[in-house]
Amino acid sequence: SGDEKSDYTLLIKVDKEAEGGSSSRQIRVRFELFGDSKHGSSNHKSYSTWVKQESFNVPRGSTVKYVTEKVLLEKKMDFVYENGYFSKIRGLAELDNGKYSGWRYSVNGDDPEVGCADYVLDSNNEITWYFTDDYTEPYGEPDDDNNNSNSNSRPSISTGGGVNRNPSNP
Repeated sequence: SGDEKSDYTLLIKVDKEAEGGSSSRQIRVRFELFGDSKHGSSNHKSYSTWVKQESFNVPRGSTVKYVTEKVLLEKKMDFVYENGYFSKIRGLAELDNGKYSGWRYSVNGDDPEVGCADYVLDSNNEITWYFTDDYTEPYGEPDDDNNNSNSNSRPSISTGGGVNRNPSNP
């Protein structure tokens, strides 16, 4: 499982009318990706920016999965997509940081209740991928054990240029 490599094929259907840049057939979306270190079940320290927010023109009707694959392939980042889920990105896989850890996405700051292959994007949507240590915990809610914000709050850019996991407690 260490350095396994796989080839990926991304089928892109090009509409000849849209190829000329017809704005009615294209939408513009933003994408960013935050990773983590492999720390097992020990406490998370901070996210790191793996893909800075960037804008992309994509065909109308594109899904989060389509844009994610497009970006990861362009950035030459290895990934595994299986059973409707990105289970591994750039070597960081579900379960690496505990039994509930894995990849999540949000659109415009909200966690959709559908898989990324089923979420059809609108123009100006903002896609954020991040690795969570515990997908069962609500993000940014107080932790029942110590009343501090839990370690699963969604990443946000800190003033120091890094990513701060808990903006209310830098």
